Amino acid sequence: MTRSKFLRRVEPMEADIVKLLKDQLEIWVAQGKVRYFRAHPVRPVTRKGKTFFARVNESQKGAPDFFVFRPHQHWLVETKRPGKDLSPHQRQWCRFTARYWKLDSIPQAEMFLKTVQDAINEGL
Repeated sequence: MTRSKFLRRVEPMEADIVKLLKDQLEIWVAQGKVRYFRAHPVRPVTRKGKTFFARVNESQKGAPDFFVFRPHQHWLVETKRPGKDLSPHQRQWCRFTARYWKLDSIPQAEMFLKTVQDAINEGL
């Protein structure tokens, strides 16, 4: 069975959630309201037409996808496909802060963005 190119996904993929977060965070960065960086501990390396992944340091394993900062506030954000669990290394990162968010749906991402927006509004 072939899939039509006109069919759309019903459930969001991890990339959809990342795009939603990144777009809003970039707006807030441009306004000077937050700072963030996106962690990429696993980087593909290409040599002679072949792609492989470079090893990462033990301390980088399980790093959250986004680190979001405001003065005296921070959030660690891990994006996942719907229904996927955190790895053991990601669970270790959860212990560092009570503000660790695992986002696996658009409504959860919107709730996270509302939380950050509320923190921005309180700080004004």
